[in-house]
Amino acid sequence: MKQFKNKGFSLLEILLVLAIAAALVIGAFMVYPKVKAAQQADIEAKNISTIVAGVKTLYGSVSNYKGLDNTVAINAKIVPENMLDGTPDGIYSSFKGAVTISANGNTHSGEDDSGFFIRYVRLMPEVCSKLVSNVQSTFYEINVNGTYAKEYGEGYDAAKAAQLCNISGSGNYVIFYAE
Repeated sequence: MKQFKNKGFSLLEILLVLAIAAALVIGAFMVYPKVKAAQQADIEAKNISTIVAGVKTLYGSVSNYKGLDNTVAINAKIVPENMLDGTPDGIYSSFKGAVTISANGNTHSGEDDSGFFIRYVRLMPEVCSKLVSNVQSTFYEINVNGTYAKEYGEGYDAAKAAQLCNISGSGNYVIFYAE
């Protein structure tokens, strides 16, 4: 009498394949938010660099930044297109938080409008700390949620910035100060 061999998969083999597939899917879901946050932070770091370079070019021949605001920045075309919403003063980050550009006197000289700031709101913690880290060398002060992560004349404190960015709620705000 002939014996037939089963040519299919055993239940154990099928369960093993399903377990491996499930582990891969779960791993992908765990990594995706981190990758997306890093990508958003990189996009915003490029946007900030473009804005800073544009502001310094626009005001290069004068000694202050008097009159600088969102409308002036948009009209001077120093704000990247991906940040504009079509309104006269609407500037938004890639994660839909409002961005404000303005002259200020919060500089080491203390003179009116001798500096400017870029303010981001609604930063999620993972984007906040990466963005601050990416652009910190461009600015003399960085304020995260009301506390300085970098102060004039002092170095940048990455651990402090990460701690300040790690709050819950509707998101963080960060103010980048430049001269």
